[in-house]
Amino acid sequence: MTTLYNLDKELIKSDKINIYVVRKILSETDSEKIPIADYENIRNKLFSSKTKFSFPPKYRNLTAVIACFFVLLFGVFTIPNLIKNSNDEQDFEPLFIGLPVDNFNLDEIEDDSLMDRIGYSKLSDFFAHYHSVPISFVFVHVTDTEQSEEKISPYSVSTMLLQTSSLQILSTVWSQKSDMPENITLVQTLFGGCMLDEKTNMLRKDGVYLLPLFYNEKNDVYHIAGDLDVLFEIDENGRVWSHSPFAGFNRFDGLDARKLIEYINVYTSDENFHAAITRFGWNIRENWSMLLEVTHLSVIPSQDRLNYDCYEHTFRVENILSQGTDRIPKPVIGDEITIKSYYQITQIHLETNRRYLIFYGRDEDVQNAQIGPGDIAKINDDGTISEIFTPPDYVHRIFEEYNGYTVEQIKDEVTRAKMWQEKHVK
Repeated sequence: MTTLYNLDKELIKSDKINIYVVRKILSETDSEKIPIADYENIRNKLFSSKTKFSFPPKYRNLTAVIACFFVLLFGVFTIPNLIKNSNDEQDFEPLFIGLPVDNFNLDEIEDDSLMDRIGYSKLSDFFAHYHSVPISFVFVHVTDTEQSEEKISPYSVSTMLLQTSSLQILSTVWSQKSDMPENITLVQTLFGGCMLDEKTNMLRKDGVYLLPLFYNEKNDVYHIAGDLDVLFEIDENGRVWSHSPFAGFNRFDGLDARKLIEYINVYTSDENFHAAITRFGWNIRENWSMLLEVTHLSVIPSQDRLNYDCYEHTFRVENILSQGTDRIPKPVIGDEITIKSYYQITQIHLETNRRYLIFYGRDEDVQNAQIGPGDIAKINDDGTISEIFTPPDYVHRIFEEYNGYTVEQIKDEVTRAKMWQEKHVK
């Protein structure tokens, strides 16, 4: 025996007959219980040419219009709800579980401070601006927090509020630092920014976060890059929350933490990534300076416009490896340029008629263009480059990672840095 309902279901599955025709024919039976023996007879009757459902020709166009209208109506009212419901439902296994999170925006905090947040506005910013210390993106668990008060400087009467947090590294998404320890100490100020008047989002004890960190070697502690906005907090469902007013960050709010990892990996897995994040790559991408191949012609003692002692170096431009910004008057091949140096001649000794690579024109005032030992690389007789002598505490060494490279390889690095910039930094 089969039921009317099951027969309906079987027949409609064929998508050949209208349900109302099915029920009309079946209603002529004496019972909703249909013997199996009669099943084929009824099926044949339904699929016969006389009982197939069809609209008269004059109504077919009208019927199509009405059908399209209801399909559109269904889409307008139903699809947004389906999307919303799919976002609301927990359809993934949490990568990490944190504390319940209030989805607040740091710009909406009302207090006496000036909430003019001028930090980073998107993920690529963490790589677009050079840091003299390594950056790491890590998942952390806050095991303890402690607040204290400290003078802004040894000579200041003003103090600032600090929070010192003990963190356990749960997982490293990416790190330029190869030896990330399992447990670290992180320091935040309650108020940050240029004027120490912008409220910081403090880490919560037992909270879980995905943080961009840099290391303060002097104090053996870590800080959060763009410390005003703590990015990102993980809730009890494994979703991320930025608390940021910037669309480049809050676009991830409510998403699985894996989505954020995917976006970070887009930047770091690019084949041109390493060329882009060195100090050399940053100078190229920021277009602050021209990268020139020059011949050193002469050096004389001099004074600048403020009567400070300096040296004036004269160079002849032999090749232009990167054009730099449009703000500066640009020399062309064959031009002679003069650049000031404020280091002792023994520290920035340049050989006459020797070729060098230099970064030129970082300042708009080209008449007082300056150069430091970290802005220059010597081109050796074998075609490779090497840094000139630099003071031990000098950190702005643009060519540090490129000792032994040829000029042609340096040109390739310029191209790679610019390619990463064009692809990832809008």
